[in-house]
Order: sequence, then C-alpha cells, then structure tokens
Amino acid sequence: MRKFPFTRQTDESLILIKVFVNTSVLYLALDTGATHTVIDTTALLLAGCTLVQSERDTKLETASGIVSADMYEVNILESFGILRKQFLVHSYDLIGNGVLGLDFFKNHKFCIDLDLEEVSISSSL
Repeated sequence: MRKFPFTRQTDESLILIKVFVNTSVLYLALDTGATHTVIDTTALLLAGCTLVQSERDTKLETASGIVSADMYEVNILESFGILRKQFLVHSYDLIGNGVLGLDFFKNHKFCIDLDLEEVSISSSL
C-alpha cells in the first residue's frame, strides 16, 4: 500500500491532487462523489491536448444541474502512482481545473484519511 500526503487550508477546503496530463501538471479536486473524471476544456488545451473531435457528447449531473460535456481521450493521465493511457475524460467549461473521479481508480483500492491528511492506494488486481 502506497501513501500520498495532501494538505488543505481549512477543513472545508477541497482536496487538490497533483495530476499529470500528458507532460503538464494540473491540480484536480479529488471527488469521491464524481463517477467520472472531468477536466476543464481550457485546461486540457493548455496541457497540450488536441481536442479535434469529441469522442461523444454526454450529459453529466452536477451540483449545479445537468450539463453537456464532450469526451476526449487523454494520452496520459497519472496521479497517485497510477498511470492511465488513452484515458477518456469528460470536458466542458467549468470553474477550476476539474475533478479526479472514481473512474480513475478502477482496479485500485483507496482510502482517504482526513486526520493524517493522506490517501492510501493499493492495486486490487
């Protein structure tokens, strides 16, 4: 089991996680309530992603209501020692860089320890 520390300014702050998108670094909110990983369209462009054609148009249920999102394939998405290649992410114009959703953790077990401010990750394979 690997452990990864995080820090929050207050108990109400988001857990922001360093995520590599291709060769760029983004800080995404770790969101255990999000089924899918969602990254802001502009953040994807700044990370060097080519957004020529969306894989498909989807509808996402967010705290603000239903939104339309595109899906794009990201060559590399890496965080917590987990490397995903050709990973599909949802994208639309949102506030902040986005969220790291549960789909990223497929085949892994993870535990968020708010007292120790660390995330423990292990492979379930």
